[in-house]
Amino acid sequence: MILILLVAAKAGLWKDKLEEEYPRIGEIPFDSTRKLMSTVHKDLKGQAWVFTKGSIEEILRRSSAIAQGQSHEPLTRHGQTMTFFTLTMFQMFHVLAIRSERDYLWTIGLFSNPKLMGAVLLTIVLQMAITYSPPLQPIFHTTALSLSELAACIVVSSTVFVAVEGEKGLRYRRKA
Repeated sequence: MILILLVAAKAGLWKDKLEEEYPRIGEIPFDSTRKLMSTVHKDLKGQAWVFTKGSIEEILRRSSAIAQGQSHEPLTRHGQTMTFFTLTMFQMFHVLAIRSERDYLWTIGLFSNPKLMGAVLLTIVLQMAITYSPPLQPIFHTTALSLSELAACIVVSSTVFVAVEGEKGLRYRRKA
């Protein structure tokens, strides 16, 4: 969490400033049927913004466009596949990184918890199956990714691992 706050601060994103520029005017609490929670904010120009978090499947199902700077591009099936793949891999990298609050993954060993590693590997195999298996693609609304797209998804999603392991170094190695 500390590393995320440092990165946000370097980008000029301060919590107090954001809350001042985008005050919350409403909230839709998490609902297990909706599988989402949302907050409603107004910017200084009076424009309303809705920020939503929740089930990625539900967010993708409801999404029709991706913001690209000031424009919006249609969210294609291929874009949804890349997003879903990246977010799944984010979760896998995150679970590996948080195995220990203090110790790096390479010091405790990648296979020191075989059940967890089995679950991670099974998730990756299943994700590859729904991405590349023609019978599963229509069911999961996916398309095959090129090797470069697959690599990009993995590189982007691995940043959570680097951030968590980096935070361990900042937090616990300084005290030693």
